[in-house]
Amino acid sequence: MVNAHRKTHPNLKAYRPDIDGLRAIAVLSVLLFHAYPSILSGGFIGVDVFFVISGFLISGIIFRGLQNNNFSFTQFYVRRIRRIFPALIVVLLTCFIVGWYLLLPKELARLGKHTAASAGFVQNLVLQSEAGYFDIDSKLKILIHLWSLAIEEQFYIIFPLLVWLGWRARLGFAGTIVALALLSFGYNLFLSERDTVAVFFSVLTRMWELLAGGLLAWYQTRQVYDISAKKDSTVDLLRDLSSVAGLILLICGVILIRPDRVFPGYWALLPVMGSFIIIAAGPGAWINKHLLSHKPMVFIGLISYPLYLWHWPALTFARILYAEIPPVGVRTLLLAISVVLAWLTYRYVEQPLRFRRKRWLRTKGLCVIMTLVAAVGWTTHLQNGWPHRIDEPARSLLAYQYDYSTSYREGSCFLRPDQNHQSFAQCPDINASASKTLFLWGDSHAAHLYPGLRTHVNHDVAIKQRTASGCPPIRGQYLPGRLNCDNNFEFILNEIADVQPDRVVLAANWADYDWPQIAATISQLRDLNVTHIDVVGPVPQWTDGLPRQLLNTLRRSAYSADVPWRMEHGLKEEIFSLNDEMAHFARENNITYISPVDILCNAEGCLTRVGDDGEALSAWDYGHLTKKGSERLVKEFHLVP
Repeated sequence: MVNAHRKTHPNLKAYRPDIDGLRAIAVLSVLLFHAYPSILSGGFIGVDVFFVISGFLISGIIFRGLQNNNFSFTQFYVRRIRRIFPALIVVLLTCFIVGWYLLLPKELARLGKHTAASAGFVQNLVLQSEAGYFDIDSKLKILIHLWSLAIEEQFYIIFPLLVWLGWRARLGFAGTIVALALLSFGYNLFLSERDTVAVFFSVLTRMWELLAGGLLAWYQTRQVYDISAKKDSTVDLLRDLSSVAGLILLICGVILIRPDRVFPGYWALLPVMGSFIIIAAGPGAWINKHLLSHKPMVFIGLISYPLYLWHWPALTFARILYAEIPPVGVRTLLLAISVVLAWLTYRYVEQPLRFRRKRWLRTKGLCVIMTLVAAVGWTTHLQNGWPHRIDEPARSLLAYQYDYSTSYREGSCFLRPDQNHQSFAQCPDINASASKTLFLWGDSHAAHLYPGLRTHVNHDVAIKQRTASGCPPIRGQYLPGRLNCDNNFEFILNEIADVQPDRVVLAANWADYDWPQIAATISQLRDLNVTHIDVVGPVPQWTDGLPRQLLNTLRRSAYSADVPWRMEHGLKEEIFSLNDEMAHFARENNITYISPVDILCNAEGCLTRVGDDGEALSAWDYGHLTKKGSERLVKEFHLVP
């Protein structure tokens, strides 16, 4: 490595207020996206901006230490601990305390697991393992935003060692960083087509963003290229144009990128390249000097880390309390409160613990406290969210953990997103030798009918279950990531042609699809001489889930009332409109229609439970039926082929 021990570039020692301004753009983009997603659809790319900034600053620290021959792994990680731990500990403890009073047992258990994962910086891996059709809405995961912090810290466990080894071996750093970045970016593109969850949460698909900042830090450290250090009218113009171009790329990113696009993929080039160019332009560039270095921007940048930590839990707890998206005014107030909390955290927690004396003692103390936080979180997870917090009779109902995989026959009769129709070969028919056959076809809202059919259909009728996650009985319709649905559809249709069932029952969460296209499936079934076809309409659905709505009801009565048998509030009103539309559609097209809404609901509300024990809830989430709920519903179907 040529000139390996050249003096550090003096400009890299100086504080750059424009980078704090860029931090402000990043965190404000994220906040606006989370609070007003319809206004700033691509605001989540602020996290990618953070990655580039982090790669530039932290890599610069490593390179300067190596240049000056005073780099220490111990000192590096001590600085990381003092930077990351204080605010994170305060936020994790606050969330746990608030969650103790507001959350259901299973929700507190999940928060405990996420607290431990966040304290151990593996939250991205935990979230990736949880992802699936039956996973709860991300808007209800209080610590979901800490996946990005986990990725950073995982990167900084490996990267300093690689840099140190490369320095000792006198390798060409620029080529090595570029090679690693290209491998990471290539893996990002490869995985984008195969696993949309893994590509989002994996450090391997994100490290190229941090390496982009690291590459810039290396070039500026080596004085190979530093546009910000040159004084020339042409260079000044180039510098100004670069900063404008970088800002345009960021603006294009927040406008063009949407949550429904596969990300990061190619789209991440917009925020990464935009951030790279802005940083490279230097503090003297027009955008950097007049916009990013403006005092309000610098202030937001300085508190950006605690602001990022605070804002999402504030919005999420409000979402849980309201059982719906809070009003705009409430969200705006919560963002303002988050700014205040961030400043207080920065001023009275971060600054004292980072810069005052006795740093070693403070560092050890932070490690001990973080370990205790992780232990409390994991214990809470193991204790199932401490259900004793809630008095009986509500406890047994609200603490119940429903095993849908067994009752829905997941993996063989109800396929996971990664399974194809070949897995149906492992699905045993019920009463297989019977002379008549009932064929159940649809997604999870068909699978949850199986326990009821098993109980109430006559023993002289065979039951064939062909259900798959996110795959309705409509050709070309499926939820994102369900790449096998079309093949499953053709397989099932061919099987029906071979079996010639006496009755076909079609069910799905129709609100997720272009449901009128079911008419084409009905026509195909009739062409196959299927004489009895039943379309099962939508079941009652509860905002944030039935258990959450029951807890809100009991909280309003200070837990003095019994768990209600029926409730009117908390129901998704659009389901009733959908039911009416489907009933009308069925009459117009001479289709047999079964309405779960008419069966489970009346003037007093919709059925919440069918007994007094934990298994008696009618639904275990927003609308998937429990075994007893399924039996209660199907009892009224009177399905006899």
